[in-house]
Amino acid sequence: MIQCRRLLGLAALLLCVSGTRLAVADEAKCEGFLPDFRCEREARYEGFVAPLSMPYVFEDPFITTGLSGWYIWHEFPDKSVTGGGAARVYALQARVAVTDRISLIATQDGYMQLQPDLSLLDDDVAGWMNLMAGIKFSLIDLPEERFILSPSVRFQTAQGSPDVLAGNGNGIWVPGVSFGWGPGPVRILGSVVAELPLNGDENSSPLFWNLHVALPLAAGFTPLVELNGIHILDDGDGEMPVELVNGATIPIEDGFGALGIAPEEGNDVLNFGSQGVKGNDIVSVTVGARMQLMHELSLGVGWEHPVTRRKDLLQNRLYINLLWEL
Repeated sequence: MIQCRRLLGLAALLLCVSGTRLAVADEAKCEGFLPDFRCEREARYEGFVAPLSMPYVFEDPFITTGLSGWYIWHEFPDKSVTGGGAARVYALQARVAVTDRISLIATQDGYMQLQPDLSLLDDDVAGWMNLMAGIKFSLIDLPEERFILSPSVRFQTAQGSPDVLAGNGNGIWVPGVSFGWGPGPVRILGSVVAELPLNGDENSSPLFWNLHVALPLAAGFTPLVELNGIHILDDGDGEMPVELVNGATIPIEDGFGALGIAPEEGNDVLNFGSQGVKGNDIVSVTVGARMQLMHELSLGVGWEHPVTRRKDLLQNRLYINLLWEL
């Protein structure tokens, strides 16, 4: 509830300032503190849109101010620790450009409804996800050449609800770097992000890479394709507790053994600290589009599916995103 109040308070502040800010003709005045609250500024280069897939880790390079609301429907494979089923996530991201080169970013929160098909698990539980926030810095910004490079560092807390398999470990540092490039008519975004846990036994260490290719068309419509990858650099000890429907608790490693399946990780949303997953790779493709509804508001829809034999917890995923940027 406290998380919701904070996010709603930030939303009210942004809406209030958006309605009262003054347009300033001199772009130099936008280089100071909180530029988006004081003047009109086009933080994104022409034709670039925000990515859709893996929103908790895929951070684009632009220094923006706004709110991003998400609905995610996630289907689990039948041969997984959940025995199939699905999850629904409702989340809100917030970003504030402190200067035209530095932004504060809150990129992970949300409420998950978990409905696994496995009879050993409660088939209808819900809870809060881990929180993650940090800072992003535009290291190279070349608008004339349509190229930008921005490193970032975030920290993911471990306060999420065990009911939805979150809250494992003592926290995770999440460094990364992202870029944008606009050769010819296409627009390209990419990022590389690592999760470095404070306790390497309780959490695994995945490396995420993302590539977004978009073709802006007329009337603010931009179809896009995104390629996403996960490589597990190091694994945990497999001791994360999982509560069964009868109230008993077992380590997740025992759950994999009882089901006769290979150890899995939580893809880009959860981190189980599973044992025996080091070196595993998963690649998925997302196809979607973003539509500019008005100057400050856009709607994105995408569909993700793995293309490797290994899937872990990802069978299919639907993204619906409403993005409001000053």
